[in-house]
Amino acid sequence: MVRSQVLKFLDGSITSADIFDGTIATVDLANASVTAIKLANTSVTLGSYGSATQVPNFTVDASRRLTAVGNTTIAGVAPGGLLVEI
Repeated sequence: MVRSQVLKFLDGSITSADIFDGTIATVDLANASVTAIKLANTSVTLGSYGSATQVPNFTVDASRRLTAVGNTTIAGVAPGGLLVEI
């Protein structure tokens, strides 16, 4: 990172355009500088997914964010039963 980029980072004048055009790269950002308040909301609901009878399914966008989540019921034979050795 060059001195002008450091100064822009310190005074808060880095814009989305700077990041988009490659002027400022992800590696130039300080740890924890992008807080939850700065992230766009997605349609994913806070919670746990999956169970003994369902598996979770996820949709991930190009920015590697979860944009959808749901459960899919496991079809077929119900879990359980006896192990039979042949």
